[in-house]
Amino acid sequence: MPKKKYKKGDSKLLNAWAFYDWANSVYPLVISSAVFPIYYGSLFIDDLYIEVFGFNFKNTALISFLTAFAFIILSFITPLLSGIADYMGNKKLFLKLFCYLGSFSCMGLYWFELSNIYLGLSFYFLALISFWASLVFYNSYLPDIAFKEQQDSISAKGYALGYFGSVLLLILNLAMVMYPSYFGISGPNPEILAMKYSFVSVGFWWIICSQYTFYYLPSSKEKKKIIKDVFFNGFNELKQVWNELKKILVIRKYLIAFFIYSSALQTVLLIAAYFGEQEIDWPEDEKTIGSICIDLGHSNTSVSIFENNNFIYGDSVLVGSNNITNDIARGISTTIDSAERLKTLYSSLISAPSDEYEIIEVPIISGENDKFVQINRLKINSIVKPRVEETLEMIWQKLKQNNLHKKQIKNVVLTGGGSQLEGISQYAELIFSSNVRIGFPKEDLVSDESMKNSSFADVIGCSLFDPDIYLEKIIEKHGKKQKKQGFGGFFNWLDQYI
Repeated sequence: MPKKKYKKGDSKLLNAWAFYDWANSVYPLVISSAVFPIYYGSLFIDDLYIEVFGFNFKNTALISFLTAFAFIILSFITPLLSGIADYMGNKKLFLKLFCYLGSFSCMGLYWFELSNIYLGLSFYFLALISFWASLVFYNSYLPDIAFKEQQDSISAKGYALGYFGSVLLLILNLAMVMYPSYFGISGPNPEILAMKYSFVSVGFWWIICSQYTFYYLPSSKEKKKIIKDVFFNGFNELKQVWNELKKILVIRKYLIAFFIYSSALQTVLLIAAYFGEQEIDWPEDEKTIGSICIDLGHSNTSVSIFENNNFIYGDSVLVGSNNITNDIARGISTTIDSAERLKTLYSSLISAPSDEYEIIEVPIISGENDKFVQINRLKINSIVKPRVEETLEMIWQKLKQNNLHKKQIKNVVLTGGGSQLEGISQYAELIFSSNVRIGFPKEDLVSDESMKNSSFADVIGCSLFDPDIYLEKIIEKHGKKQKKQGFGGFFNWLDQYI
């Protein structure tokens, strides 16, 4: 604690608060997004399956279930702890607790190995819980230290510091992984060892940089006794907010819709590439020599890169085939349904001389009923082409920003509904200067002929990511037996480790 007590709105206090973003943002960038997913995938090169708690999990399913379980736990403990912190006035104590727990858990990922999978998963779980829980108490400090007119600017400053600081450490970590010998890292697998060191560096960065924040943030000197009601204060406040929302139907519907949309979108962005790549019908050598998979979805376009049978990169842009439909609807002043029909039946990225003379009659939006206008196919193509070019160029820029274009990967696979646009493979060849093909689901995965097209490649990958377990549990009805084994394995683990 500094000797001087800083008042609300003081720049010293505000800057110290914002600096916590510099400290903790290395976790989502290095651990969640960049280094740990690659390290985790490298552990399963020989076998994608592992037995945990008596169940046989695929590697992607295991980490997804654990992440989902962590967020379920967070949804219960954050209202509980925030209620206690508000009553006791000790937000700083909880902020420190989760900061230190998260930091040491990141360091603990150094020992994440298949031989001690339970210990590794525990560190991953605690780091995830701690990061998000610390944000609850970190953000709750803002009204205490900043006036309303200061909150937007200082919050933006925190984000900026977070991005800048996390990128600095990521650059260092990537340099360690790519050039381990320059950092004195040697051994049978120096790149893997460098990744482990990066986990430790995240822990040290988080815990050391946060000390500046802890030094200046105020602590409550008022001591209160913990009473029974304090444990449910957070839940009671949530209940009161929900009762208020019941009176405002529009906001309630918006929040429910946003929750569902955000959950679904984040799930797709995080795990679809992992599942989808295993169910697309890849040629035998394509994933070995390197391939770029681009999924042209409804609301976003995602890219994933594979090399030496490993997933090495994934990203997305929030532009999809729905944007093309909207462009057509606006450009011709027609309905969304008509625009979707025009896109599906008549659009093409490779124009022909006859397009100018192929006339299409479409309904337009006006005050008169049943009013139509005649347009040629060339008009539709002139609307579709710029949007597709923009989308593919955005993906290409993503690859250039990460220096992945230097890998000279010459195989591009297109999936998703957007991949069915006529001429898109030839058009993509011009942009990527690579061989381009349309990716279809494996023949043995679906019996319905209507689903054997590129639109369903990633969907089928997500739905049927483990057909063996599906058959074992659903068709052969061995669910009860596996459940018993799972709990038995869990209690055996408790007996061994606790």
